[in-house]
Amino acid sequence: MIYIVLFFMLALIVFFNFFKYKPRKIKRLYEVIFADRGFCLNFPENSEKSYREILKLGEKSGIRLTVRPLKDERLICFSDRYTLRLLGFPGKISSKCSNDVKKYFYKNSNSKIVFLQDLLDMINNSSFLIIVPRGKINRSYRQNIRKIACNYPNIYFEAASLVSYFKIRKITKNVFYSKNPIRKKLQIIYKSEYEGIPNINNLFVAIEENDTASSVVNKLWSVANRYASRVTKEHFLINSPIAHRGILDSSIYENSTDTFKICVQNNVAIEADFVYFKGNIRVYHSDKISKKLGQRNSKAKKIDLKNSVDLDTFLSIVSGKVPVIFDIKDYHFKNRKLEKKLVENLKDYKGEYTVQSFNPFAVRWFYRNYPNLIRGQVGHSLSGLRKKVPNYIINAITNFLFFYTGKPDYIVYDLDKNVHSLSKFNQIVGLPVIGYAPSNIYEVIPYINSFDNFICEDMLRKESWPNGINCKNEMVDFFTTWSK
Repeated sequence: MIYIVLFFMLALIVFFNFFKYKPRKIKRLYEVIFADRGFCLNFPENSEKSYREILKLGEKSGIRLTVRPLKDERLICFSDRYTLRLLGFPGKISSKCSNDVKKYFYKNSNSKIVFLQDLLDMINNSSFLIIVPRGKINRSYRQNIRKIACNYPNIYFEAASLVSYFKIRKITKNVFYSKNPIRKKLQIIYKSEYEGIPNINNLFVAIEENDTASSVVNKLWSVANRYASRVTKEHFLINSPIAHRGILDSSIYENSTDTFKICVQNNVAIEADFVYFKGNIRVYHSDKISKKLGQRNSKAKKIDLKNSVDLDTFLSIVSGKVPVIFDIKDYHFKNRKLEKKLVENLKDYKGEYTVQSFNPFAVRWFYRNYPNLIRGQVGHSLSGLRKKVPNYIINAITNFLFFYTGKPDYIVYDLDKNVHSLSKFNQIVGLPVIGYAPSNIYEVIPYINSFDNFICEDMLRKESWPNGINCKNEMVDFFTTWSK
């Protein structure tokens, strides 16, 4: 049965690849930041004011919006199928006529619903537009789409279903399937990402009086949860050495107080494993499961779980002096005790850190509850299973089975010949890829172009790292830069 399921998943991946967005044909589209439903921090979504604020930014900005047909087949910019949330009274928007809609105001505002043609006249091909057609795409609907596609070359269509995709594909090539996991991600700021931003009145107090609306909007682009922008080249994940389980010297126990102190002394970022044990969080890694999957043991000795370092001790040693990667070892599907307790303890922590886990449900929990945290998805080559399961199925499991449900900011893979293509795929879609855990320079060389950085071991041993590495994949004198 499992082989049938895996084969079906692989077939879906191949199928979705058919709908792959071709970046070279629409390269400029990836350079544009789209505001979903307009700039709706202080204005109703899909209102004329929300659109005008975005248009002030010029060609580097765009709008993503949903359109729906009215009873008389005119198209309006309206997100919901029903009217209650946005207009304050019950009913279907598709049952209303144009004359009725012209009288409606968005709830608690003086803004009216915008007709699509009015928006197109406002834009006048000066900005990019992504239209998401909703409702039954009948003959009249298709004629409207054809007219728009012919007259406005900067407009692209996002199909929410395969039926819609094929109907629109007959009319224009400027269409993509929204649920295609292969497609390169666009830069879109969704309405939900404005949550947590101060009230607009307070925001204006915080900026200069001579700031224009355009500059205000520009300052808000940082809230976008985009892949590439979250982990930049200046981030420690890319430009700093990282010690696997704190192992700078394999003669010292992994995940121990001594090895963490050495990392702090040498200003090296720490990757450490965290488990939930008897109501407390402890720094510990079990090799039982990972060994069966093909992951090798570290070079250092292991302390037993009962004598392992607790979270409070670890934080007191690090004390924000070096960056930390919290690797969550949580095997549960629903129980998030470890994650909740970790976040609670890190509430007042001032140091730089990220969270990561092999468990996609844990990563997704951070995405839903603490979206501001930089989070990583850990993958495995699963080399221990390759004798029993074909490589293509292993690769499908490794990279696509719940892998992106938590919208990770970076990916972590163990070093294996089978992860080259997987790491390249993630780099193409804009995700940095970190490799673990080489113990010498010779293990790195075959993968030097496949990863953005490495989580290494034994970096203080010159016989293992005679020249060392930096995070730009260039050979440098590691020891004069980061060691005493």
